[in-house]
Amino acid sequence: MKNQLAEIAFRKQMILKEIEAQRLAVADISQHFEKPLKIFDIGQNAAQFMYRHPTILIGGIAVIMTLWRKRNYGLSAFISPTLRFALNSIFSPPRSPDKKT
Repeated sequence: MKNQLAEIAFRKQMILKEIEAQRLAVADISQHFEKPLKIFDIGQNAAQFMYRHPTILIGGIAVIMTLWRKRNYGLSAFISPTLRFALNSIFSPPRSPDKKT
C-alpha cells in the first residue's frame, strides 16, 4: 500500500512539473499575440460604438464635409496639402469631359 501511495505521489509531482512547463510555454506564446489582439480589440470596440451610435458617425461626417466646403474658414487651413488633395478628389463632384477647367 505504501508503495502505491509513493508511486501516486511521484506521478503527481511529475504531472505538476509538466503542467508548470506547459504553463510557461503558453505564456510565452501568448505574449506574441498580445499586441495584435489589443489592436483588434480597439477596432472591435470602435465598430461596436459606430453600430450603437450611427447618428454620431453620420453627424461627424456631415460636420467635416460642411467645414471642408468652406475652404478658407474650415479645416483646410490645418490639413496638409497631400491630405487636402486626397479629400478633394474624394468629395469633389465628377467633372464632365466637355468642361475645361
